[in-house]
Amino acid sequence: MANDVKSGVRLLLTGFGGYDKMKVETVDCPECPQQNEILVHVRASGMNFADLMKRHGLYDPKLKLPAVLGFEASGDVLMVGDDVTQFKVLDKGFD
Repeated sequence: MANDVKSGVRLLLTGFGGYDKMKVETVDCPECPQQNEILVHVRASGMNFADLMKRHGLYDPKLKLPAVLGFEASGDVLMVGDDVTQFKVLDKGFD
């Protein structure tokens, strides 16, 4: 299945503190995943407690900024790398 998705968005943490340290940014999607990766069309995502603690600098002391937030997501598998056996194109779900 070809990847027709050309871009997506991500929530980027640019510094520790309040909501002013987060920004939504548009990014180009990869043409295909690496051998051991999958490409997922995310249909829903959310911030959980760990994401909020990250924002305050309390979750991972070695976190390098900028960092992408969002541990939880669900969607559809668009592509799978050659070495992936657990998922197939059009699988749904995730967490």
